[in-house]
Amino acid sequence: RIDVEYGGRMDMSGPQYRVSRRQFVHTIAAAGASRSLLPAAAFTPSIEFGAVKIEEDGLMRGSPGEANVDSRVVLNFIDEVFANDLDLHSFMLYRHGNVVAEGWSWPYESHRSHVMHSLTKSVTACGVGLAIEEGHFGLEDKAVSFFEDELPDVVSDELAALSVRDLLTMQAGHAETVSGSVFRPIKTSWVVEFFKIPVVKEPGVEFLYSSALSFMLSAIVTKTTGEAVRDYLEPRVFEPLGISGLTWGASPNGISSGGNGLTWMTADSLKLGILHLNKGRWDGQQVLPRSWVEEATRAQVPDGHYGYQWWLEEPAEAYYASGAFGQYSVVFPEHDAVLAITAGVPRGSPFHSLIFKHFPAAFGNADLVSRDAGTNELQDRIENLRLLPFARHTTSPLVPQISGTTFIMESNDDNVSTI
Repeated sequence: RIDVEYGGRMDMSGPQYRVSRRQFVHTIAAAGASRSLLPAAAFTPSIEFGAVKIEEDGLMRGSPGEANVDSRVVLNFIDEVFANDLDLHSFMLYRHGNVVAEGWSWPYESHRSHVMHSLTKSVTACGVGLAIEEGHFGLEDKAVSFFEDELPDVVSDELAALSVRDLLTMQAGHAETVSGSVFRPIKTSWVVEFFKIPVVKEPGVEFLYSSALSFMLSAIVTKTTGEAVRDYLEPRVFEPLGISGLTWGASPNGISSGGNGLTWMTADSLKLGILHLNKGRWDGQQVLPRSWVEEATRAQVPDGHYGYQWWLEEPAEAYYASGAFGQYSVVFPEHDAVLAITAGVPRGSPFHSLIFKHFPAAFGNADLVSRDAGTNELQDRIENLRLLPFARHTTSPLVPQISGTTFIMESNDDNVSTI
């Protein structure tokens, strides 16, 4: 037990030592050094394969074999990821109406939220599509037309030409990309900051990925609907899909960040993919316009790799939402499948290529006997893999020396007087 006192009084009847914060931390660290770690590594299982049921996330469960999924390929994917020393936090695989395989690397769990980074952009696109469908604005409307009171003194011809479509397709004519971390510390209007970015080329011609463009899409939705994208989507998308408990960062004046800042669960990423797989329908309801989903997920730039805030993987006949460090919602429309992933992998790692090496290869290539054998192996792996080792409680020889001792802290910014 450790009691911390902030500038007040506490029981000081035991031994007392005057220390700095650094000295105290070193002492406690030494006391806990004998808490050893046992080797282990793997996934926390969430279901038993073959048990068709609805979990708390509202999704049906089934077995890989029933969905003609080759469990050995899924297993090989997991093996190769860990063989490359990459941190796979979770995955959920959906096919033919059921979640057929899923796992979370401890300490990650199904009910724990995960930062989505730029996967957020594909969620923002949902708000744009709905706002257009409701008549709030159009694809060819110009960005400057929404914010006449926040424009620079001189509006160039290039800036004046910048349209909603250009923002959606990452073809703004900017010379450099702007990440969310650039805007985040700014305490004034991010819209004003956006219009300071030079538009040096004709918009609608050259692709340049930038989170600033996604923020502007969010700002336009807010300007025209009177609601932040997060609030606008609540009754229209989140509630119908059973998505709750998410958080989404915002600008100082309450505009959802658009390009990043979303935190939700792996199942929510899967639902985003399923909604698009089903052309915007969910449980019999047309949640997103079918025409919007079709346009958002087809090639909208010259080289064919990007739609409206969705990436395309043409060799795999797939499209996907993607966030930094390995956050994915991958849709395989030709295979009636969706793969959601969270991870913590470095930039430049082979993680992306490993995903598309094994998917859609896992769909429908094994005979029944092989699928069943692979399913057992996959279930065993999911039950016996962990991201982090177990901690084993032991005692330290320092415990008797420091237990009951009061440490009187030197003056510090946190106003901690005694511990």
